[in-house]
Amino acid sequence: AYALGNMLLSGDAIGQDPARALELYQQAAQAGHMGALRQAGRCYQKGKGCQKDEAKAFDCFRRSAEGGDGPAAVALGYCYQKGSGCPVDDAQAAHWYEEAARRGLPLGQYDLGCLYEAGQGVPRDRRKALELYRQAAQSGMAAAQCNLGVLYREGLGVEQDDRKAAALFRASAGQGFARGQFLLGLHLVQRYIYLQTLQNNSW
Repeated sequence: AYALGNMLLSGDAIGQDPARALELYQQAAQAGHMGALRQAGRCYQKGKGCQKDEAKAFDCFRRSAEGGDGPAAVALGYCYQKGSGCPVDDAQAAHWYEEAARRGLPLGQYDLGCLYEAGQGVPRDRRKALELYRQAAQSGMAAAQCNLGVLYREGLGVEQDDRKAAALFRASAGQGFARGQFLLGLHLVQRYIYLQTLQNNSW
């Protein structure tokens, strides 16, 4: 039921039917499939095959995350961070992002890193943020590569290193990530101005 639900939701091979997909997710969830429960939450969150209902989405994500589903832990953390279907609770957001990060999910690592960098729901710790961004960046996550590059560029939580920053911006930009493209362009312009200044001063 879960696999067929995914096919019906995406429209792969058999045509799209979000309402039927939600029915199948609910059937699989009743049989204890935590991934199906999480997918039902996504349907409620986005209004696919049903009326949009953030409270029902939150409940699905909560039960799925408590049942051990990593992607649901990320989704639940997002709900707590944004107040989607529940009151805003940054500490709970950090808790569930950490659960996802422990399971090796790059998005959980990245989101938790953002909270540590900002001191949101957890004490500010740029070294911890750096390590979490590094873990997510190693999986190829463009946003994490970009944020890690900024820490290297500014020397926040790590020794300042323009070359590492540029390499990370380049990797992020190469995936079409807009912020990575902007920061790479900014780096190249600043580098050009610096070299021109050196050349002019040498005369």
